[in-house]
Amino acid sequence: MNGHWLNEAIGKDDVFMLAGDTLFWFAEVDDSETTIWAQFNDLNPNEEQVVTNVRQTVFYPENEEINYITVSGFILEKAATPWAPPTIEQIGLIGPHWTKGWIIENNDICYSVCIGISLGKYGEVADYATGSTSKGYVGTIDHGCAYGWSKERIGGHLVRNNNIHHCEQAGIVGSLGAIFCSIIGNEIHDIHVKRLFSGMEMGGIIIHGGIDMLIANNFVHNCWRGIWLDWMAQGTRVTGNLLHDNLVTQDMFLQVNHGPVLFDHNILLSPAAIFDLSQGSAIVHNLFVGKFIPQTDDRVTPFRTTHSTKLAGSAVITGGDDRYYNNVFMSFNQAAL
Repeated sequence: MNGHWLNEAIGKDDVFMLAGDTLFWFAEVDDSETTIWAQFNDLNPNEEQVVTNVRQTVFYPENEEINYITVSGFILEKAATPWAPPTIEQIGLIGPHWTKGWIIENNDICYSVCIGISLGKYGEVADYATGSTSKGYVGTIDHGCAYGWSKERIGGHLVRNNNIHHCEQAGIVGSLGAIFCSIIGNEIHDIHVKRLFSGMEMGGIIIHGGIDMLIANNFVHNCWRGIWLDWMAQGTRVTGNLLHDNLVTQDMFLQVNHGPVLFDHNILLSPAAIFDLSQGSAIVHNLFVGKFIPQTDDRVTPFRTTHSTKLAGSAVITGGDDRYYNNVFMSFNQAAL
């Protein structure tokens, strides 16, 4: 495995120089040594235990297709994970890499510089040259199909009953590698609260290529964005989730999906409920407090054949093909939220 378990007890009064925990810090590097300069508020670093974290992950295989691993009941924390767009490998504090059939359950996953759990893609040199663009991501999808992106080889993971918090990019992220996965019963909170960097790809759950997924009974709050389904979400159900205090953007973002997506029995309590830049969604039996933002998109984006990663075609998002049934829409004083 790439990374090591923390092999010493860490007390509650210890000082961690994880990015953002101090007021300011920086490093000076020369040929012989690295000097770190940091502020520690009212604490004396000569009297406290100071941990400088340089490991990239905690539990993440170097090799691909190490299948059917269960990780249950651990405290997994403090990894210097790198920021990455969905066109390249998004490395998490924990993740199955490019594999099938993992179970990640009953863990406390926290203090990742970027990503908590990654269900994302393999590392492909060609993808790094495409850039974080829509055209680049279409190329990434084509590369993935040639590299074995299929139900038989990839995905089918179960992520359940974890407490995922204080990660600066995303709680759970997945690009291509999250197909046929279930994300159930997790609490995800305090994501991107320190604002260490800007850009996209921040939120509680962010999935690109979410085919036949189940996202159920999660509690997602105090995040930059709640749940974000982007590119090719189809055959996916989002049900029984509670979202609130995702104040910067929205509880739910549906982006350039052709559907079908079923969004049912959810409670969304943030000022902005859904940013809908997709079509083909059924929105049924939900409770909403916040506003809806519908838009169209002129990018030509792909959709797959039923229950498969095989390309069926590409089209723009024209909108107007959603169904709303039996929802409750409420409006509170925003100052009371």
